[in-house]
Amino acid sequence: METTSPELLRLEGICHSYGRPGSEVVLAGAGLSLRRGESLALLGPSGCGKSTLLMIAAGLLQPGAGSASLDGQPLLSPDPRIALVQQAYGLFPWKTVHANVLLGLQLRGRRAGPGELEAMLSELGIEGKLDSYPGQLSGGQQQRVALARALLLKPELMLLDEPFGALDSLTRERLQELLLALWRREGFAMLTVTHSLQEAAMLGARILVMDGAPGRIIAEVDNIGAGEAGYRDSDAYIATLAKLRLAIGAAA
Repeated sequence: METTSPELLRLEGICHSYGRPGSEVVLAGAGLSLRRGESLALLGPSGCGKSTLLMIAAGLLQPGAGSASLDGQPLLSPDPRIALVQQAYGLFPWKTVHANVLLGLQLRGRRAGPGELEAMLSELGIEGKLDSYPGQLSGGQQQRVALARALLLKPELMLLDEPFGALDSLTRERLQELLLALWRREGFAMLTVTHSLQEAAMLGARILVMDGAPGRIIAEVDNIGAGEAGYRDSDAYIATLAKLRLAIGAAA
């Protein structure tokens, strides 16, 4: 009888440079693993290679060296089991919310089930915005549209690149809580790239700390309790922030 490995994603020995041979190395021996249903945060300063590593995890970029695998198979191109939410939302300004949300399904030759779109938009609080254009929405509303598009794909792996970095702190906290509720319910694995200690501590049950020049993983912090209701106000959350500051300080 076939068994399913608990590991979903593995990046191993990843090295990468942009441009011609001899160009500055962006990543040097970086790697990570992610189990099914797990939430992992990748924390590091701007320019350390976090987003490059995420693009490799999405199958959108092939590393100069090292390997990427999804469910034990080489990850050589985008996979329908993966959904990506980008920092700039990735919305087309000339398309309505309705068209933007359905675009991912259309590109994969699929259709939303009866009432599925309406239920998702209602849960995300944008059900009244179907005929609006991205330029008519707030940043928080645009991010909800991007999340709706990704969630309708029913992914096994959700990749998020600085998903709430451009939002005010109140909107950011509300969307973090919403994302965690959806993660708990839907059971997808989640890899979040961020430069915010607070966001990493909220979204990652495990947190990998990166440093740059070239990019590499310098520490791993277990974050027991992340994703649970009220975690932001707990002593464990404060303790995790202290561990992250210590890890970043050790690399300075």
